[in-house]
Amino acid sequence: MEEIIYDFIKNIDIDNILFIKDTSINENIFLNNAFNDKKGVTLSVNENDFIQNFKKSFSKNSYDLIIDNTDFSSENYLKIIKKETDEIPLLIIKSDKKINEDLNEYNLTTISLSENYDLIYLFDNLDKKLNNSYKFNPMLNNILNQIYLNEYNKNKNLKNKISSTIYPLSLLIHSKQIGGIKNLPLNIKSYKQLDESNFLNIGYYLRTYKIKNCNNVYLHYLYNCLNKNQKPNEEFNYHRYIEANPDLNNISINPALHYLLYGRKEERDINLHIRGTVQETVLDNVLRGWIAEIGNNYPIDAKLKIDNKIYPLNANIYREDLEKKHINHGEHGFEFIIPEEYKDNNDHKIELIYFDTFKIDEITYNSKKNDRSSKKPVKGAFQSSIKDTLIKGWVAEIGNNEPVPAKIKIENKSYPIIADIYREDLKLKHINQGKHGFEFSIPDDFIDGKEHKIQLIAENKVISEISHSFVKYDFENNIERFFSHSMTSPEMILPLNEPRKKILAVMNNIAKYLCGNVNDNPLVTVIMPVYNREDLIENAITSVLTQSYKNLELIIINDNSTDNTLDKINSFDDNRIKLINNPENYGVSKSRNIGLKESRGKYIMYLDSDNNWEKDYVKTMIGAFNVLEDADALYSGQYVYEKEKNNLKYIRYGTINKGLLMNRNYVDLNSFCHTREIYEENGGFDEGLKRFVDWDLILKYMTYGKIYSIPVILSNYYFNIAENSISNDVKLLNQSEIVIENQKKRLESKKYDFNMKHGVSVIIPSYESLKDLKECLNSLFELKASWLEIIVIDNNSSEDVIKYLIDLKDKHKIKLILNNENLGFTYAVNQGIEISDIRNDILLLNNDAVVTKNAIPLLQKAAYELKDCGITVPQQVLPANTKTINVHVPFAQKNIECDVNLSNHHKNIINVPLFHNGEYTEISFAAFFCVYIKRDTYNKSLGLDAELGRHFRSDMIYCNYIRSILNQKIYHVSEARVYHKLQQATSTLRKKSEKEHNLLYVQNRWSPEEQKKYGFKTAKWDVD
Repeated sequence: MEEIIYDFIKNIDIDNILFIKDTSINENIFLNNAFNDKKGVTLSVNENDFIQNFKKSFSKNSYDLIIDNTDFSSENYLKIIKKETDEIPLLIIKSDKKINEDLNEYNLTTISLSENYDLIYLFDNLDKKLNNSYKFNPMLNNILNQIYLNEYNKNKNLKNKISSTIYPLSLLIHSKQIGGIKNLPLNIKSYKQLDESNFLNIGYYLRTYKIKNCNNVYLHYLYNCLNKNQKPNEEFNYHRYIEANPDLNNISINPALHYLLYGRKEERDINLHIRGTVQETVLDNVLRGWIAEIGNNYPIDAKLKIDNKIYPLNANIYREDLEKKHINHGEHGFEFIIPEEYKDNNDHKIELIYFDTFKIDEITYNSKKNDRSSKKPVKGAFQSSIKDTLIKGWVAEIGNNEPVPAKIKIENKSYPIIADIYREDLKLKHINQGKHGFEFSIPDDFIDGKEHKIQLIAENKVISEISHSFVKYDFENNIERFFSHSMTSPEMILPLNEPRKKILAVMNNIAKYLCGNVNDNPLVTVIMPVYNREDLIENAITSVLTQSYKNLELIIINDNSTDNTLDKINSFDDNRIKLINNPENYGVSKSRNIGLKESRGKYIMYLDSDNNWEKDYVKTMIGAFNVLEDADALYSGQYVYEKEKNNLKYIRYGTINKGLLMNRNYVDLNSFCHTREIYEENGGFDEGLKRFVDWDLILKYMTYGKIYSIPVILSNYYFNIAENSISNDVKLLNQSEIVIENQKKRLESKKYDFNMKHGVSVIIPSYESLKDLKECLNSLFELKASWLEIIVIDNNSSEDVIKYLIDLKDKHKIKLILNNENLGFTYAVNQGIEISDIRNDILLLNNDAVVTKNAIPLLQKAAYELKDCGITVPQQVLPANTKTINVHVPFAQKNIECDVNLSNHHKNIINVPLFHNGEYTEISFAAFFCVYIKRDTYNKSLGLDAELGRHFRSDMIYCNYIRSILNQKIYHVSEARVYHKLQQATSTLRKKSEKEHNLLYVQNRWSPEEQKKYGFKTAKWDVD
């Protein structure tokens, strides 16, 4: 099977797939991926029983797609299918498979999907099922476009011929909708150009906009492109074209038509965001390069032009170097085998082309000069996120599926490794068959809190390198310290040291305490969907029925299993089991929702058919609900086993950190439970999602209810123990991004019932970074808040920044202080506070911060509702791929935005409650990127110390003054979100003056002249 088939399945809305395989051939990973997202039945056959089993398969199910991966032929292949079904489903067969029947008899058409596979289809059936949602494969898009073009050409009739001849008359009749009579010559010219060029991709146009019964596609486009903004092809983007050509801002005609008529001749850029290169050296007859639209993770439709011949490219190969250079997620490489006709030792021009004519790069190729033969490259990398003391990564010789000899070197010690762990992400990135992952536990010698250089070495070359410090956490016999640590690192790798064993022993006692708080007997519903788990289902059911808490109902949803799962379920004789048999395979989300609708329990819990619970799990959770009367949902920790039931790899538990939970899921559904009320108010699982549905549900209930973390470990999770399991790891980024976007929309739309009781003066010390400053101020202006005062203190920026700020001041949008020198952060803050309204609270804000609409009100609400609170801080959300994300939050996915104000680096999380809901977390310190200070608190303080902390250090001084001298507290407010863009002002100052840069940003001091001017002194201890 091939990737293009997997992508095709992604693009169609179907319920059931029949996969026919030869018993002698192993199933491919791409099929597994397809079946995770769809519902599939595998039929294993041999040549003798092929027809018999093929017929029998239709007696149980109807199918939307049949994938026949066999070479077995049949005289009546289509006839058999037609007899058993109302409509012949979509068929994918091997290209060399013989079907000795007339396709026209069944109104079927065939097209090649690849060199090895053909698609046979009824056009109306394909058109109805095609959703065009999965766009990772440009070659597949070209095939689908061709299907629609073929259908259009096949259905051309007399009307089409007439309209093609007298099109000027048609344009005249419809002139009102295309600009009037005055535009008739222009529209006639446009029609001619469309007819003579390939600018209008007919297949794409008809497919994308679901256009039916079109007599003349060129006229249809001209009538619709202006008002409906319908694109002529996949590559052309109206906004990008205008952005690349700002002189066209006020053109009256459609930008696409402008490019067609004038832009091509004038050689105008169509997209400034398209980048790419072709490598001059050709290794092993393969030309390599990359092409991408910056900001767009999908591959773009590109081509290579060699002399006068055009060759399509599929630029979707992952390259680590591209990801490091922030070329999206790095999946934009291509490889192209040079055709033999160019191996003639002559010069040939090779152009990398986008949009047919737009040249991105060019090389001159000569086989004698450019060709090189080489040993297959060995590549590899460490994973950036490190689990506790476990390092993961991969190493492989490209083109060789066998593990390669490699070692890890730490300081001067080397350790051999075997990289043979299967990883789906490697397979999807074309790293052979994906079986090249490794795991390595850091030896005790290096768990000393010091930073160590760690190298991955193969063939005597360093192929990846990281630096990291590993700490033996003893938690000082204090479980609160463990809770703090777990909020950024929610996993403990085995074997455990004694301090961690102490923590787990305390957790056992917490479980006993909660079991002792079960003073009533509410009904609990346990929901268990199952599909083809005959070897595992008994263990899961037994773990529910043998719970120490007895008043429960177990709803098992058999999702149309085709093995002996149903017999295993029926072997249990217990009236607490309620069995639901789905008439077809619905998938896990719909099955769970069916279970939710049938449930009667006050509390609802979930157990997958390949996992199990310790006997007191349910009782412990009921005890927790009794202790926490306002809880809508709870989660606990779990033991995680890999591949085998006796292979315990690590323990997963993290006290709730809402910012981290939006970045990466560490709460498993098997250790999550909730009340009936929150389900009835907010619904169940999103059946539109293909993956991460449990993560989406947890985030939804976290947003609209109160969720508490319960520090007990009573759930067992078996990773990769079932062949058809779906991993909960965030591997497919495009899927996880949907969940994150869903959550952002929830937060943006959430209504809060409170009014601002105090005005707020926002103090923004600023230097350069005009673009960031504009975005920062615009986020404040958009609040349209009468209670807001904005004060900008500029530290001697360039003229364009000053001009912008003076204009805002003249419009009475801001108060402004213009310094003639760069006085640094702290002094500028104090200047701003001096001119602020003395009745207002204070918000210190970086000029590269972007405030979300509810952030400031939420910070104020917390500041006045929390006892002894003096300062509140929001989530400090760093953009994806910011280098420091994992410094602060080791468990986070670095390629997804993440809050870093709860920081492992700062070790600032304190006084964490035993049962935490994550709404407010007390901290000892926060960097003053964005902080809310009550006016009364500020008046009691000394202000920020500009003398001893000119640019940094003053935030630490102030936080400790507030906590230690004023006995007030600092709280992190999880629902207040402020983005931190990490601007480049520091490097700008270095370019201007290395001396001034070092004085301000490195030494954090004042010059002797400045000390005299401002009355400051250098502390005796402040020496280099």
